[in-house]
Amino acid sequence: MVSKYQMIKEDIIKEINEGVFLPGDKIYSEADLKKKYNVSNTTVVKALNNLVSEGYLIRRQGYGTFVRRNLINRKVLFSETSPVSSMKGKVVERTETHISESFKDKEIAKKLGDLQGEENIIKIIQVAYVNDIPWKIQNRYLLERKIPETGIENIKHGASVTKEISGNYNIHAEMSVNIVRFEPTSKELKIVENYLKEQTREEEDLVFFDIQKITTSLNGEILEYTRSFIDPHYYSIQITTE
Repeated sequence: MVSKYQMIKEDIIKEINEGVFLPGDKIYSEADLKKKYNVSNTTVVKALNNLVSEGYLIRRQGYGTFVRRNLINRKVLFSETSPVSSMKGKVVERTETHISESFKDKEIAKKLGDLQGEENIIKIIQVAYVNDIPWKIQNRYLLERKIPETGIENIKHGASVTKEISGNYNIHAEMSVNIVRFEPTSKELKIVENYLKEQTREEEDLVFFDIQKITTSLNGEILEYTRSFIDPHYYSIQITTE
């Protein structure tokens, strides 16, 4: 006999495959599914979270559960190549971490799930160097209230930001990749301005990968918004699906 948990999963997958729910569509609420299948909230959440991990759905805290817009029913594998993989000889890697005081930014707060845009935010800037060349500037934004009491100190001493805010690595992420051009004096590059002054001409534009990512827990809670600028000379990304 098929369990109610499995029945919920199979029915939702069938409706996606048959076009009842299209990419981007909002599906049933937890309350709808509890009533329809006469099950507990635990069973519904387990089924939905399993469909999230399998790539069918995405959950947004405060909004509901939606069919993924891209690559429905497929596992997506990201293979990132850092400078180390292509460099010969001695390679020295290091990361500088800079942590801001709390501040307010309505647009960023909304990306972090604060619909009113009023909560305090912490910005963590991590600059990755290889042989003293800065190849990645990672701007990580978190709601201050979601950072554990000891989290900031742990991060300052090298702890994983992801582990500090989620407690584990069982997370989901939506990512966009674009190409941007900056002048060497752009505010986005200020943190490495001394290096750029030595390496570039003042009138020379610089090209970067602009990677934006929203990280959520498997139950749909938004944990982090990240915007990274990466030198394409030192980075590549390969996307494959199963």
